[in-house]
Amino acid sequence: MRCGLIFSLLLCSACAWHRGPATVEYGATQPIPIVHPSRDVKRWYVVVQTESFGKQVFFLDTGYAITTCDDSFVQQQNIATRKLLRKVRGISGKAKATKAIVPSFQLGGHTIEKVVCTVRDLHSTSSIKDPREFPVAGVLGMDILRQFRVRIDPVEATLTLRNPDESERLQPNIRLRREYGFGLRATTQLQVGGFPSWLIVDTGASITLLNGKKRRLRNQEKLSSTKIKGSGTSKKKPSKPVQRYRIPNLGIVGLPATDGIIYHRTGKPFTPGLLGLNILADWIQEYDWDHKEAQFTPTPEGPKIPRYTKSSSLPAK
Repeated sequence: MRCGLIFSLLLCSACAWHRGPATVEYGATQPIPIVHPSRDVKRWYVVVQTESFGKQVFFLDTGYAITTCDDSFVQQQNIATRKLLRKVRGISGKAKATKAIVPSFQLGGHTIEKVVCTVRDLHSTSSIKDPREFPVAGVLGMDILRQFRVRIDPVEATLTLRNPDESERLQPNIRLRREYGFGLRATTQLQVGGFPSWLIVDTGASITLLNGKKRRLRNQEKLSSTKIKGSGTSKKKPSKPVQRYRIPNLGIVGLPATDGIIYHRTGKPFTPGLLGLNILADWIQEYDWDHKEAQFTPTPEGPKIPRYTKSSSLPAK
C-alpha cells in the first residue's frame, strides 16, 4: 500500500513537469503596454505588472511556440528547475535548457497557471540582449497567447488579451493555419512576387525571411547580403548569412501589396519562413486562433512604440 502511494506521488510529480497548455482564469481585460528598450528599437516587448513577480518585461513573440524564462529571472524568483537538459533548436544552432514550473501570475487582467517554461540564458543563446535599463524576464510564447483572442495595436502600443468564449467573431481578411497542421504557432500566406508562401506569423522577427524557396526570387532585385542571429548558440558560426531582395509585389494574401524587402536563407526547404515586423508593424492585428482567422487594419500613421528607460521604475539588474 505504501509503495503504491509513493509510486503515485512520484508519478504525479513527474506529470507536473509535462508540458501542456497553460491554465487561464479569465478576468477583466487590461491592455498591456508594448515598448522598445534602448538596444532593440525594432522589436516589441511588453511590460507586465504582477502580484507574484512585480513589474517585469517580456519579449512578445508569436514565433516562439513555448514560453521561455531567462535563467536570471528564475534564480531571482527562487523558482525550481528540472535538471533534465533539453536542446533548443534555432537559427543559430542548438542550446541547452532546463524547465521550470512558473507560479501563477497575472497577465492583462487574467491569472495564468501551470506554465512550464523553457529556461536558458537569453543573452547568450538568442538575439534578445540584456538592455542597460532592466532585465528581460523571458519570452511570451504561443502556448500562452493561444489561450486568448489577441489584439496587437502598434499605434496605441498595446497588447490586449480577451476571453475567446466571450468575444464576437471577427470580420476576417486573413486566413491562418497551424504550423504543420497541429503546431502551436500560426502561419499565413504572403504574396512574394506573385507566388504565395505560408510563413509563421512572427512578432519576434524584425525581418521577413523566406526559407529555401529561391526559385520564387529568381526575377527579383538582388540587394546586399547580411547575417542574422536567432535562438541557439554556435561558437564557430553564431550568425547565419542571408541574401536580401527587393520585392515590388509583396503583401499578405487578402491585403494590398506594396514594395518590400525579403531575406532568403538557403537550406531546410520544408521549414516555414518568418513573417516579421517589417510587414506586421504596418497593421493593427487581431487574432482568433480557434477559428483560424485574423483581422488586419492599416496603421497609416505608422507604429508609435515608446522607449522604456531607467525612469520606468523596473527592477534593478
